[in-house]
Amino acid sequence: MSIYVEPWNKPNLEDCTWYHTIDLPDGTVMKAPWDLRGKFDDYVGHVDLRGKRLLDIGTASGFLTWEAERAGATVVSFDLDHARRQRLLPFKDSIYCTDRAESERQREGFFNSLKRSYWYAHHSLGSTAKVFYGDIENFPRDLGKFDIALFGSVLEHLPDHIQAIGSAALLADTIIITGPLNHTEDRFAEFAGWVAHPEANYSFWRYSLGVYREVFGICGMQVVSVTKSAYRFMETQMEERFTIIATHI
Repeated sequence: MSIYVEPWNKPNLEDCTWYHTIDLPDGTVMKAPWDLRGKFDDYVGHVDLRGKRLLDIGTASGFLTWEAERAGATVVSFDLDHARRQRLLPFKDSIYCTDRAESERQREGFFNSLKRSYWYAHHSLGSTAKVFYGDIENFPRDLGKFDIALFGSVLEHLPDHIQAIGSAALLADTIIITGPLNHTEDRFAEFAGWVAHPEANYSFWRYSLGVYREVFGICGMQVVSVTKSAYRFMETQMEERFTIIATHI
């Protein structure tokens, strides 16, 4: 039995939720909170993807997968297999704390709607990407080796960045992380939660570059590049994100 997901039938468009804005071949533009169009090269640190095998971690609607394929990569798209994998900040009156089963049911519905948008685009674009749903902290060796593992604005939503990086480091020659960063060699993690913002219960930490250097060193890797750019969010905002590239020593 293949480790990869059996491709889903093309979903109904109205059943899809989009994370990244995507242009479909028929001219339809699927609007979403993040619009990375025209910025993919910045997002991946201008790494040449031609002929590379790439693991797109946290694929959501698949924008990074489609762009990586367009750039010449062979892609495996990854996302969580069930909402129970997700951890949230434990705001005392939240449904996450008061009724975990119902919270998982609601979030599973949301994640499935994201997966439907992925499969809708997969069919529309004629993608050949394979898909694996599982645990971000425990990628199976059966996935094989990758030239590149890409974390696209994923790690800030995990209570523990380190296990996810370590898991990817076992499979990939190069890791690309794009997300928020404290650009200092001091080793600290800044807590991203705020009591006044229970709606933002999915953001945990902003690591410093010094921490990432140490974590990559623990994994037998070294940071070789750090760049930054701004990306369109909610149509009118430009959000700054850093791209860190690390390779095995």
